Amino acid sequence: MIGLYFQVAFGLHGLLQRHAPTNTLLRAVRARTGSPWLPVATLLVGVGYFCATRTCVAIVESGGPGWMNLLVLLFGWNAIKLGISGTTGTGMQAWASLRAKASA
Repeated sequence: MIGLYFQVAFGLHGLLQRHAPTNTLLRAVRARTGSPWLPVATLLVGVGYFCATRTCVAIVESGGPGWMNLLVLLFGWNAIKLGISGTTGTGMQAWASLRAKASA
C-alpha cells in the first residue's frame, strides 16, 4: 500500500515538473544556456502573481466565494517561489560573470 502512495506521489511530481508553467520557467532560469533576462522576467512574473494574490484576497474579504482561498494559496506560493528564484538567479548570473572575468 505504501508503494502505491509512493508511485502516485512520484508520478504527480514528474507531471508537475514537466507541465506546470512556473516549473518550466524555473527550469529555464536554472539552465546555463538560458537568456540573461530570464531572472528579471521571473521577478516580473512573480510580481504579477503577487498582484493576483492581493486581488483574490480583496475579493474574498469582500464576501467572495470561499474557494478563492485556494487561488490565494496557489498565487501566493508561485509569487514566493518566483521571487526567490529570480533573486538567486540574478545573483548566480552576476557571480558567474565575475568568475568568468577573473579567469580570463
